[in-house]
Amino acid sequence: MLRAAALVLLLVNLLVLGWTQGLFDKLRGTRADADREPERLQRQVNADQVRVLPAPAASAALAAAQAAAASEAEAAVRAAAAPPGTCLEAGPVPATALAAAEKLLRDNAGLSPGSWTPVSSERKGVFLIYMGKYADEETLGRKIEEVKRLRLDPKPMSNSPELEPGLVLGRFDDKTAAEAELGRLSQRGLRTARVITLVPAVPLVTLRVPNASDAQRDKLSGLKLPNNGPAFAACTLPKS
Repeated sequence: MLRAAALVLLLVNLLVLGWTQGLFDKLRGTRADADREPERLQRQVNADQVRVLPAPAASAALAAAQAAAASEAEAAVRAAAAPPGTCLEAGPVPATALAAAEKLLRDNAGLSPGSWTPVSSERKGVFLIYMGKYADEETLGRKIEEVKRLRLDPKPMSNSPELEPGLVLGRFDDKTAAEAELGRLSQRGLRTARVITLVPAVPLVTLRVPNASDAQRDKLSGLKLPNNGPAFAACTLPKS
């Protein structure tokens, strides 16, 4: 019994030895060490698909890869640095009230300097090309006839007793435009007209908080600006 077991064990060892030495490759069509190095490594490398770049092309490819990586990193930094929030603005109020309004943002809303932006604008005025004031209605009548001979259309001044009797030859909301038109009329022979300010333009400022947090939004919603300026609301941004 023991002799039979020993013979079986010897036979098994011989078969294993023959398999590892490739004695059965022709029968199996493969090699026992087919998945070992170096053959497996050679199949992975695919040497026939490897292309060696010349030095200038390799440098350009490396530079492009580095630039792309740097651009992605910069974009990630900008995205992380930009605080999420709501854009709120209030105003406009006269520019003379800016200091008082900014003090409210610091003291009442707890905003730090730099977290808001003052946006300048202007309330248009009223500017006239004016002739006068004349001594009486008779003088006014003569001036009307003189101006009409220049093919102009003068209008008697009204609703401003301090300027009556007088003539109006143009009405503008911008002083520069009024002065430019007066220059053109002077070239046509108009001599005694001038630009006067009926209602002055008013410099204005709007306070904009581009990234208000929820807590800041709650404080700003109840804030009352000087000169009864409009309260904070969602920003009205120009369309791109």
